[in-house]
Amino acid sequence: MALEGIVAAPVKATLESFDARYGWAPVSEGRAVDWLWSVELPFEAAELWPYVADTSLFNRALGLPPIVYREEGEVRVGRTRYFGVAHEWVEEPWTWVAGRWVECVRRFREGWIEALKIRAVLEPLATGGTRIYWRSAIVPRGALARLAMGWAWSGVQRRFEEVHRGVAAAMKAERAALRQEVGALEEGARRRLEGIGEGLVSDGVDAEVVGRLVRLVAEGDFVDVERLRPLALAKAWGVEPRAVLRAFLHATRRGALTLTWDAVCPLCRGVRVSAGSLGELPGEASCEPCRTTFRMDTVHAVEVAFHVHPSIRVVEARAYCAAEPSHKAHVKLQLRLGAGEEEVRATSLAEGRYRLRRLGEALEGAVEVEVEGASGARELTWRASARAEGEVVVGEGPVVHLVNDLEAAQTFVIESLAWAEDILQPGVLFNLQDFRDLFVDQVVAVGMQIAVGEQTILFTDIVGSTAMYADMGDAEAFAAVRAHFVEVYEVVRRHDGAVVKTIGDAAMASFLRPEDAVAAAAAMVRCFPPDRADSPVRLRVSIFTGPCIAVNLNNGIDFFGSTVNIAAKLQSVVGGGEVVFPAWFCEGEEGVRGLEGEAVERLTFTVPKLGRSVEVVRWGLWGPRATG
Repeated sequence: MALEGIVAAPVKATLESFDARYGWAPVSEGRAVDWLWSVELPFEAAELWPYVADTSLFNRALGLPPIVYREEGEVRVGRTRYFGVAHEWVEEPWTWVAGRWVECVRRFREGWIEALKIRAVLEPLATGGTRIYWRSAIVPRGALARLAMGWAWSGVQRRFEEVHRGVAAAMKAERAALRQEVGALEEGARRRLEGIGEGLVSDGVDAEVVGRLVRLVAEGDFVDVERLRPLALAKAWGVEPRAVLRAFLHATRRGALTLTWDAVCPLCRGVRVSAGSLGELPGEASCEPCRTTFRMDTVHAVEVAFHVHPSIRVVEARAYCAAEPSHKAHVKLQLRLGAGEEEVRATSLAEGRYRLRRLGEALEGAVEVEVEGASGARELTWRASARAEGEVVVGEGPVVHLVNDLEAAQTFVIESLAWAEDILQPGVLFNLQDFRDLFVDQVVAVGMQIAVGEQTILFTDIVGSTAMYADMGDAEAFAAVRAHFVEVYEVVRRHDGAVVKTIGDAAMASFLRPEDAVAAAAAMVRCFPPDRADSPVRLRVSIFTGPCIAVNLNNGIDFFGSTVNIAAKLQSVVGGGEVVFPAWFCEGEEGVRGLEGEAVERLTFTVPKLGRSVEVVRWGLWGPRATG
């Protein structure tokens, strides 16, 4: 049972002491060529981990050739040429503990190499900083291959310290390390991009965001622009996400970017299907390496990503390594144990929510871990046979005791659930009026259902509309209804929502945040007060929040489900000048506050045919109740 990483070694390791300390096992029965390189850098292990984990960028910096990967069933096969000789191998699933170490193993089918194993370890130093070890073992095919590999690897070693010095220099300057400078755009593309940038500003897009986006498109390393994720960029730039999303949408419409609707595996988060049109998404997709099939009507199954338009710049994405820990940054531990084996591993799990599962298993039955500061248990025992559902609370940086009590080898996975914060789900776009206005051609396929997560649905209704038509006549009443929709649309847009559809003289809108919906509802009601002389319209508004699915209705993106049904049914408990919404909107630190008016009351609403009761707040903004 390995105790690796629980206590850092005080002195620099030799090859022999490293193998003893970290439980190094031979990669093959053949005689290996072994190396152990190390370097010390004045940064914490957590700061260095993103660069150590991205072995693709490291290999590019070391001058190694690019690799072409393909999937054969559940395995990944890599192919490249080393010194003019073709090499092909099966890449075993990587193992790692985020912030501490990572290991990969390759079994070669052809070429000079029989097997290869590399492990990188980040070892904190008592004096501050981190020592990084790179341990490798290559098993060549024959004596000539042994000489060739020894010579080739010595050349890589000469670049080793130079690359790490570059990483240190970049980090001291607070720049991204291992990035390459990109040549200037062709003159025509440069002028076109500049023109698009000017057009975005004229569209009302934030000028600072436009500037950042234009520079990224023109100058970003291919690893930064191959797949653009606006929410992650908004966090990195310290900019309001909506401003970045508006910039991306308008830039796409003007031809600087393209967008894709990606079916993403719920386990490994890998893109399994990428569609240029929402209507081209399949109803389900499969991930053979994870041995799972998933449907698009499950939450987080679809992610929206953006890409540089090829007329501006052709981005040639190249892999120099599988770099699994970098591509699966949400996975904080992945470790394979043989039948009957057990190990104890230190982790660097910070405060947050995590999920435990075995590689290739379905999500059902997984246990969530909530790390709470330094309190609570500091060790988590996890048996492969355990299928208990629930929640375990442990202290920050827990030690994990892994036990494979099954009859076959198992790969244990601990993944953070924070990845959802950075992915752009369709529901977010569907709640942007800019998207609905600019991309009317993007619709869900007929019969298709896409999960859009939790939505806040708002319905408006004109009080006394029948009498209004009778008093004014159809033509004049219709004009008043159309004019009121203009104001409703503007209020919804101003409060970060989107109008889903209009139904007669009513409107249905959606919002991501309940507080935005309530603020919009209040603004709508106040737009049409009882004493307004130029419009006979008087509104009542109902709101409800819950999970929804997106469907195609009349060639538009519509929301469907019990959440929409309840929001509509709540119209029955409000009159003119009133808004109704779930009572829980007023709870918590960010709950709705400062309700004004003479009528604020709580009610219990029984949902017809659903056998469900909902506690709601009815808020009157005109004073005494007005019905009609």
